[in-house]
Amino acid sequence: MFTALLKNLKENRRTIVFTEGPDARILEAAARLLSDPQAYRAMAHAANPYGDGRACRRIADAVLYHFGRSDRPPEAFQG
Repeated sequence: MFTALLKNLKENRRTIVFTEGPDARILEAAARLLSDPQAYRAMAHAANPYGDGRACRRIADAVLYHFGRSDRPPEAFQG
């Protein structure tokens, strides 16, 4: 899991912001996003490498379809 996280961080230029401990940099990161339009655009328009946020709906639709409670098959993931 950690290796995959590091790979995603490097490939997609993600940022991890620590909120506790000696690496607590949340204020610095927030200030940068508020003051640097380019950094904000990069973060605001980054693709989510973990999905599109609709997995729960697809799972529920798949269960209903499988058990004959819906005539509509689940939406296909297009990630």
